[in-house]
Amino acid sequence: MALALTVDPETGLLDSPPSIVVRGAGARATVVVTASAVDAAGVTWRSEHRFTADAGGVVDLSADPWRLLWSMRPASGPVHRFFQYAGAEPVVVTVSARAGSATVECRLVRTFGPPGV
Repeated sequence: MALALTVDPETGLLDSPPSIVVRGAGARATVVVTASAVDAAGVTWRSEHRFTADAGGVVDLSADPWRLLWSMRPASGPVHRFFQYAGAEPVVVTVSARAGSATVECRLVRTFGPPGV
C-alpha cells in the first residue's frame, strides 16, 4: 500500500479539530509528520513530530489533533512572539508525512467564520 495522508475536513473553522491520519507506512515504521505555514508578516512557521506506525502501518493523530499546530515555531527570519494573522483571511497549513523515501502532503485550511459571514 502506498503512503497516504488524509486531513478531514480539509477546510473548517479555526476551532474545528481536524482528523489527520497517515496510512500505508508499514508496520512499526517511523513516520515524520510536519506542518508549515507562512504568517501575514512573511515568517514561515513549522513543526515536526516523529511517530511509530501501528501494526497496520497507520498513524492517527486524533488523540491530539492540534499538536502539529500549537507546536509550530518560526523556521527562519525574524522571530515573532505570535503567529501574525491577516485579518479574517484563512490560515493555510501544509501537512506532510514521510516514511522511508515516500513523502505525501495535503492542505489544512482554517477559517475565522463560515463562508459569506
